[in-house]
Amino acid sequence: MKIGDQMKRLLWLIPLLWCAMAHAQAYTARTDRTAQPYGTIPCPSSAGCSGGGAPTGANYLFTPPDFSTPLIRITDVKTTGSPQHAGSNTSCDAGSEVNDWNILSTRFTICGMPQHQLLYAFNPATNTATQSTSFSLAISSSAYFSYTQPYVMYHAHACPTGVAGCAEYDLGIFSYDTSCSAGIATCNPPPVLIIDLSTACGITALEGNDHAYATQGVTVSADDQTFGVPTSSTIGQGSSGNIYAIVWNRTKGCMYWNTATGQYFLNGTPVGTIDIPDTFTLHNLRLGKSGLEAKVEGTIGTCGGTCPGLQGATDKYFWTVGTGTVTYTTSNDGCGHSAIGYNLWVNKCEDQQANGLYSWTFPAPSTPTSLPAAYPSPDEGNGAHISWADDNSTDTAPFFAMFEANQFAAIDTWDNELLGVSTNGSGLVYRFAHSYATPAASPYVPGSISQDGKYLLWTTDWAGMLGNTNGTGESCTPGTNCRLDVFLALLPLKGCQ
Repeated sequence: MKIGDQMKRLLWLIPLLWCAMAHAQAYTARTDRTAQPYGTIPCPSSAGCSGGGAPTGANYLFTPPDFSTPLIRITDVKTTGSPQHAGSNTSCDAGSEVNDWNILSTRFTICGMPQHQLLYAFNPATNTATQSTSFSLAISSSAYFSYTQPYVMYHAHACPTGVAGCAEYDLGIFSYDTSCSAGIATCNPPPVLIIDLSTACGITALEGNDHAYATQGVTVSADDQTFGVPTSSTIGQGSSGNIYAIVWNRTKGCMYWNTATGQYFLNGTPVGTIDIPDTFTLHNLRLGKSGLEAKVEGTIGTCGGTCPGLQGATDKYFWTVGTGTVTYTTSNDGCGHSAIGYNLWVNKCEDQQANGLYSWTFPAPSTPTSLPAAYPSPDEGNGAHISWADDNSTDTAPFFAMFEANQFAAIDTWDNELLGVSTNGSGLVYRFAHSYATPAASPYVPGSISQDGKYLLWTTDWAGMLGNTNGTGESCTPGTNCRLDVFLALLPLKGCQ
């Protein structure tokens, strides 16, 4: 591409990026706290809830009567005979701290079940999505789009045989160019090796080991320079070898914390010991968008030191990357799922004292700011998945959450809704749509916000109606053809539509 063409392209991108940054928290959605029960459940296809087993429901655009947010059905494939909850999902590792969208909101990935990455092109002018029938990345952890390169997607996985600069079974970070000028249908970008982490980090347990893998995928900093990868030498999240909290920078190289010994390293050389006595196996690692902090979660029950012992599945630590400085939260309000931004982390927690939404700083992770004062639903637990891919450098963009109540029928405010939670001090929670997911599907309903804040992907079983044959009720057979599909909400963003 000529330099002049590149400049024209960059100039064309500037108003789009400015629009996203300037209006990231200006939504026209409702912000009241009046309970919104389900109305008539709309079948998400002109041919009924299941589409009759054919893909007639895909790209079906409709607006349910209970909210004004247009929704699009992205997937629609009959899966009779497949396991329960087969189909498609927004995340291959059941989390929402991913970046499924490219800068232009013209590419996104989802997870086909069993886990494999699928690539889609999205046309914002027509609100239609088209799947690449050629690309299928059969690796369980999620992919991650760049925040600076319009079409580049990243993934961490074992190097196959024949990759120059990476021995077989070493763990590598790869990039994929999804621009695909020939069209999305035949788009099958080859993996391009960025770095052999096993060698760069000098971790012999990850070299040539066919059990080594990235347990929850790669996360990338906003400047595209730093990559975070939770890594294990043994199969299974939280297994005995899941102890390598790796952060690799294009200039500085590999920095990692061995959570079983407390030592931290630079390019294979030990530097020192972190300043807390805890040792544990990893649940996950998520890099902050600044690239300077990483949220490292340890699995309770395997801790060998004085772990905080929070309610919920994991303890949360915040590592100033490449140093021995680690802080952690001791507050009961620090439980539940969370997401990391530039300078803050946010979470949804229900403990004995309160049921709320919170933000915290890394230096003081035990002192929360309430986001609003309380969560309205009395029966909502800690399972809200949070997506914050649209966060800005001042941490004032809303984060997005998919809250699931203990019953399908909505009773209390925010039950089973798609929500945007303000972090700018306004106290507003934007209510976009019902999620239509039953409690049984709660572990499988993560979502993903686009970088410009315009689109939200989420997963639903649509009250058990997806996969049925008559399109009129919960007629699928549990364990056989009940399934999940991916839907897209067109968020009412002021000034940029």
